[in-house]
Amino acid sequence: YKLVPMVPPGKQQYAFIVNGGGVTIAIDQESGKRDMTWGNYSDSSIKKLPYRVNNVVIKKPSDFDADKALQPRCKDVKKKAKGPWKFSKSLFAKDYQQDTEDFLDECFEFDYGCSGIYKKIAKKGTKEDLIVDEQETKQLLRKSYEHIKHMFKSYAAAIGSGNEIFTMGKNAYYEFLGACDITDGEEVKGGCGRAEVALVFVACQTIGPKSSFNKKNTLCRFQFIEALVTLAGLKYINTNVCKTFKEAVGKLLEEKVLPQSDLSPQRDYLHSIIYVEPIDLVLRRNQPMLESIFKLYSGRTNLPNERDKTCSSGEWIDMCSDANLVDDGFIDRHIRVIYTRSIATCKDELHDKTFRSMNFTGFVHGVCWLASFMDVTNGSLPSVLQRLISRLVEKCIVQKKGKRGGGG
Repeated sequence: YKLVPMVPPGKQQYAFIVNGGGVTIAIDQESGKRDMTWGNYSDSSIKKLPYRVNNVVIKKPSDFDADKALQPRCKDVKKKAKGPWKFSKSLFAKDYQQDTEDFLDECFEFDYGCSGIYKKIAKKGTKEDLIVDEQETKQLLRKSYEHIKHMFKSYAAAIGSGNEIFTMGKNAYYEFLGACDITDGEEVKGGCGRAEVALVFVACQTIGPKSSFNKKNTLCRFQFIEALVTLAGLKYINTNVCKTFKEAVGKLLEEKVLPQSDLSPQRDYLHSIIYVEPIDLVLRRNQPMLESIFKLYSGRTNLPNERDKTCSSGEWIDMCSDANLVDDGFIDRHIRVIYTRSIATCKDELHDKTFRSMNFTGFVHGVCWLASFMDVTNGSLPSVLQRLISRLVEKCIVQKKGKRGGGG
């Protein structure tokens, strides 16, 4: 080790005590008159300082940084460098199923297996025709499955009310038909007229396995897919426009359904604007507050023995109402669509109830989508998201607790 005398910068005065006795100065070093301030010390040896003491002027180095230079001796521990941001480590990833191609394959196979599409096509031709037409129709449906699923979810939530936002009611069904211009006019004979589309809704809502979520009065997701195939047959096969279901379904999807889907821009926005590090940093900075808000607006529909609470559609709407979002440009339709959009895709919508409520990660997605619907002219999405979270804290936590306190 090495001892290094450390003297503060500036003019300094000093002397020497020899063998614990007399005080003297170094003759070979610069000396001068002793400042009177030395006499304020009570120690008797210091009071006996000579009239003259040694002087030294210490100049502060221009590159000297006391915070860095005056550090205690410690082990040379290398700090782990911060790696690049990873989506898998973000708040968006935990307990949230992404729509990967493999997972969409599973979802489609489940829905297709619940439907009666195979039997429907089999009635229209010979066994050889069935093998080709049914398989090619199935491939077309799988290719557009993500768009079909997205439109089903959006129309069901936008037009529905209460628990009907998870399945497609009659009003949502007719809204979809009108937006896609599927219903034929009276001049088309034997096609897809008003009476026919009404019968398709009634017929398709009764098919499939029985479950508590298949109430037989609205369309489940797999029933909606079968309705599309049935409508394609009425519109194009019955009018001799197409000969096979592959041609009819392809024509319906390409000309009527897919042009009305907004999945692509929404998906691009999610992955390029929301799933980024600046948004994740805002969420992590406010995670305790978000967890407190989620706790206030969750658990209503959970059983007492369920450890992981979820936010129901009613609780979500209550939160948005308490935060006065409806009065600030939002409409009920936006709030319902954002809610269902933020819930991860569920493979089995007949028995798995997770598609009807959001966990905390889904709640985080929902808050981000709410921010994206707000006016972003006064800042970027991270700043708008921060303002929204602050608003939720003020309206949903602070004011709510204040009202409870005032009522007591």
